[in-house]
Amino acid sequence: MTNTAALNALFGPQSIAVVGVSRDAVSVGSTIYANIIENGFKGSVFPVNPFIQEFHQKVCYPSVLAIPQTIDLAVVVVPASVVPSVLEEIGKKEIPLAIIISSGFSEIGAEGLNREIHIRTVAKKYKIALLGPNCLGVIHPHEKINASFARTQPIPGSIAFISQSGALGAALLDIITPKGIGLSHFISLGNKADINELNILEYLSSDQTTSVIGLYVEQLRDAKELIAVGKKMATNPNPKPIVILKGGRTKEGTEAVHSHTGSLAGIPEAYSALFDQACMMQAYSTQEFINTLVCFSQNPIPSGNSCAVLTNAGGPAILATDTLISSGVIVPSILGNHNPIDLLGDAQAKEYQEMLSKLESEESVHSILGIVTPQAVTKIADTANAFCIHKKTSKKPLAVSWMGDQIMKEGKEILDMGHIPVSKYPEQTAVMLSNLHKYASMRNQISKTQSEIT
Repeated sequence: MTNTAALNALFGPQSIAVVGVSRDAVSVGSTIYANIIENGFKGSVFPVNPFIQEFHQKVCYPSVLAIPQTIDLAVVVVPASVVPSVLEEIGKKEIPLAIIISSGFSEIGAEGLNREIHIRTVAKKYKIALLGPNCLGVIHPHEKINASFARTQPIPGSIAFISQSGALGAALLDIITPKGIGLSHFISLGNKADINELNILEYLSSDQTTSVIGLYVEQLRDAKELIAVGKKMATNPNPKPIVILKGGRTKEGTEAVHSHTGSLAGIPEAYSALFDQACMMQAYSTQEFINTLVCFSQNPIPSGNSCAVLTNAGGPAILATDTLISSGVIVPSILGNHNPIDLLGDAQAKEYQEMLSKLESEESVHSILGIVTPQAVTKIADTANAFCIHKKTSKKPLAVSWMGDQIMKEGKEILDMGHIPVSKYPEQTAVMLSNLHKYASMRNQISKTQSEIT
């Protein structure tokens, strides 16, 4: 049921029907309608509810069949028991795609599963592509489309986020948007009755606005296809890294997966091996997931496996170095100096900038991890700006551990606006850079294997 035309309707509709608006301004249906309008959607939006004649000073239609115009996308927010009949009307109207926001399907047990099978049958009958059910919706910031009930309006950017959990997606939006980090797409999959992560990944593989993809999943259905899509993206001239956060890595977590989206989670160890084969980076916490996505979106892929650590304090640099080396990254001696390179506690912005310039021209350095701690003489804003100036012309990955809180706040804001990945903690900074190096290594191995075969 899913095809290119349907996905074009998902991300670039010219007309949308919202089935299930209500007089309650804070209802899910009304919130979705408001999000579509307030986000600046340029097409036509039609409210649908058989019990309301007028909605926001517009005609409210009793059914999609009553709308006197072709509809590209229907967003359905009605009780689960009513969804099949609404889908019948959507099919008769020849609407190619429906987002089923409604819950009450396979995630609640046998009765809901039967209902989900029913809507899948109806969709197949009319060749309707389905997103959901039990999902948050979709957002395409570059096209000013927000057909979701997320509270945060993301800004346009290069990160695509596909999530089986709508709540996790909504939280991620609220975390990254204040930092000036934007999205190319947000897709909440829900129960995956039809459209799944593979359909979306294939679509995004040729999307020009996406540079990195984040994927939260609890269950995957086609390992062979996932490997093929992952390798395809990794070996493109302009590769698109995929970062995966897998829910259900323990026995208890696996059991919880079924009650959340009605999925069967599978064997955790098998998934880890699968992700390696597919050249996908697995994150093991929400924090690592977000940090790694941001680091990929703001950096090139490293050309080698060595990292220079530049610091004004010894202890944090040791912690960062331990993490890098434990992750397989080389921390070699550089320019006749030890590595980490300790500029000492009285280091000023000029010293950071001069050393950053030297490291940029040093062929044995493939990434740079900066550390700044709040020493008595540290000029916070000047030092942050030194990293930003370097970043503008640098061709090497850079991430900064900006340690501290209130004292360092101004500098962190400067780094955020300068599109430099930043964390308070040296270990977290080292992990995000290590993930870039691991991806580069996996990508090179796949390319090497393919060359040997041909």
